[in-house]
Amino acid sequence: MKKAILGMMAATISLSLVGCTASPAKETENKTTTTEKTKQNKEAYAKDINQTKTWQDISITIKQLNVSFSEGNQKLEFVTAIENKGEKVFGLGAGEFTLKADNKKTYKISDGDNFGGEVKNGKKMEGSMYFQVPTDVKKGSIEYSPDSKTTLSWDIDFAQK
Repeated sequence: MKKAILGMMAATISLSLVGCTASPAKETENKTTTTEKTKQNKEAYAKDINQTKTWQDISITIKQLNVSFSEGNQKLEFVTAIENKGEKVFGLGAGEFTLKADNKKTYKISDGDNFGGEVKNGKKMEGSMYFQVPTDVKKGSIEYSPDSKTTLSWDIDFAQK
């Protein structure tokens, strides 16, 4: 009789262990699925812009837009490349760009690792510039005025697709 009770206890313990093992594996699957959805959503907001504007011997390309959301705002990261095809060193920073939004407001760069520095002749510099705008802003233009007569402008739609 003791052997029968011990056998039943062993079977119960085995079933309990199997039950515990199955539950965490299922949670892991759900977490993986959630992570994949988040990744897909983030990729859905990344847009390849690839518009190059030129002023004198300086070419500026907004290569990509990444959008993230927090507390009623969206943070726009514009990945930018600058190429100096001239003979002289050219200094440029993200602080020289503005975002004119469809809500009729102008935004300066926000916190982030914004690019800046000198681009030597024949060289390139890449970096990001960040703007924070309300979530209801869906379109705008990035503007750069290298002199009083010239404004380079990139019209960009950053609404969720």
